[in-house]
Amino acid sequence: MKIFAILAFLFGFSLAQDTYDPSTNYRPRNVTGLGEFYSWVGSMTVESYYNATAVVELEFLFGREYGKPLCPQLENQTYTTNFDVILSILERGHWDSGDNSVIFLLTLLPQISPPFNVSNLTFENMWEWRYLGLSHPIYSVSFFGHQDHKSKSSGSWRPESGSSPDLFNFTTSQVSGGAYNISGTLYPHRDPGGPSYFGILSGLPLCDSTKQTDGALVTMMRDPDDEALGEFQYPHTSIQFDDKTANFTLDASFQSTSNVHENSTSQGITVSGLLRVCFSGVLDAYHSGTLSLKGSTPEWLRTVGFSNDSSNIGYRESSAGKLYLGIALISIVIILAVITTAL
Repeated sequence: MKIFAILAFLFGFSLAQDTYDPSTNYRPRNVTGLGEFYSWVGSMTVESYYNATAVVELEFLFGREYGKPLCPQLENQTYTTNFDVILSILERGHWDSGDNSVIFLLTLLPQISPPFNVSNLTFENMWEWRYLGLSHPIYSVSFFGHQDHKSKSSGSWRPESGSSPDLFNFTTSQVSGGAYNISGTLYPHRDPGGPSYFGILSGLPLCDSTKQTDGALVTMMRDPDDEALGEFQYPHTSIQFDDKTANFTLDASFQSTSNVHENSTSQGITVSGLLRVCFSGVLDAYHSGTLSLKGSTPEWLRTVGFSNDSSNIGYRESSAGKLYLGIALISIVIILAVITTAL
């Protein structure tokens, strides 16, 4: 009877942590302070909040329609601004129906003091970007129209398996030294909710200050007007990353529509051109899983939440958490052997 009591205890002990499914790209929910933003498995390369920036450039080419002239204030002008940035390079999940080797999520943050607290940023907050001073999230897999289900273990909503297609057509290669190159162009017509909005930028030149006020809504154009095809840039991204650094470039065509004065009956002035985002980032080891450079495609070791990497959040040197499953299963096997022998 005691043997069965011990078996029940150990089996319950091993299942007590059964909220984690190692076949998914989600992390265990046992790390205090991790937050929703960091709840996937993957590398989280983060620019320093203090002295590193993402550079955003807008090159103005023509007015609302192709060939329409720009106002004099915008002719031969390039607008440049800086953001703090987090590039999330994530392991594919079962809900991703595409063939890309990874998922990326780019978040541009306002440069404020104190720095924006990303750990408090929920998934829902990401879509409230206008009110938080963020850019609209730029991502490589569809979050539009996928089917969700409620996880029995965690109670959270998660996408159904195979319900989210890739938005970019990526190629992956590995260079000498182990770094991965990932580059690709947005599929046209793939997802009406895919990358389009970019953000609200301030400080752009004004064509008519009597009608316009500071701030303009910038969108990435996903399809060209037929006559503009020669100067149109489908959103294209290029990433090189390893277990220490990441270099990122995004090129796209854009439209910008200016804000107008309150109670104005005028419409905002729309202009078009080319957009570029580029930066070099360093690994945020505190929140990142360990990236293995041994394979031809990226793969992450399970470290955050497992107390096996001292650089991670939640690491406890004295913790036996990383051993609980192995110890429990070994003990169960031993006890089953004892029971079998006794029988």
